[in-house]
Amino acid sequence: MTKNRRRLKQVEAWLRLHHSPRSPVRVRVERFKEDHLGFCTEDDGGFLIRIRPCAPIHEQIETLLHEWAHAAKGCMNHGKRWGARHQRIYHHWFDGGGQDESRAL
Repeated sequence: MTKNRRRLKQVEAWLRLHHSPRSPVRVRVERFKEDHLGFCTEDDGGFLIRIRPCAPIHEQIETLLHEWAHAAKGCMNHGKRWGARHQRIYHHWFDGGGQDESRAL
């Protein structure tokens, strides 16, 4: 496992601990044709988040935070519910010590 993948796994573990959705979430780092850094889809009663591996690690992390906000019922678009969830995650990550907390996982 690469250094970047280990770091992304730490962030994923932090998200599961502090911002866990009610449905299962799987995260994959893989190449895909779409022109996005990542995306979230509903999958087998849960959610699948796909992250592009060629992006710098800070972009992969920010993409994971963004897509994690989609991994909740009613949050697949960028509406009010998604916005509130996204704001909570970002605030905790950037202003609430999330970056440091995640490194211990």
